[in-house]
Amino acid sequence: MLWYNKFSMGKNIFILLTFDDETTKRLQAFKEELYAFDVHFDYNHPHITIANYPGINTVTIKKYAEHFFKKIKPFPIILAKLALIDKHLLVIEPIDNSRLNEIHHTFHEAYDEYSTIYTTMKDGKYMPHITLHYDLERDLKPIFEELAPKFVSFTGFITGVEVSQINDNGFKILRRILLKGA
Repeated sequence: MLWYNKFSMGKNIFILLTFDDETTKRLQAFKEELYAFDVHFDYNHPHITIANYPGINTVTIKKYAEHFFKKIKPFPIILAKLALIDKHLLVIEPIDNSRLNEIHHTFHEAYDEYSTIYTTMKDGKYMPHITLHYDLERDLKPIFEELAPKFVSFTGFITGVEVSQINDNGFKILRRILLKGA
């Protein structure tokens, strides 16, 4: 069972912040260290999810994202540490970033009622992160304990946005948006 099946209700739309090439390559290389722990994955696409909308109208949210992000400029983000959100979710967490928080909050001023509890601005459960691995069958604490000392904090750059659709067959990028000047 894929992790997103529990959310599937027809069309499930995610709004993903994406990185410049250098940041993407560094994050992909770090994730590839999971192979040493017999962890396999189908794709290696680093991003920070800012919204998840199960069942929202695809055309409406694509138009909104295009309009919203066309005036946003690329910005730096410090990728601070490896963390376990729980024993099944291994992530890289950024240092609290006022620009990221502002974008998340402002973007959710429209359509927040369609958002899941993990990305809504109302409940305070939003935790920006880059997922490295999620596995309900496995305790990831031993992997975390070995990899955490190897992770070196660095500054990356958010340069784009993707509107992606996830369903029972996988995911599809519906629209890529470069931030202004990227």
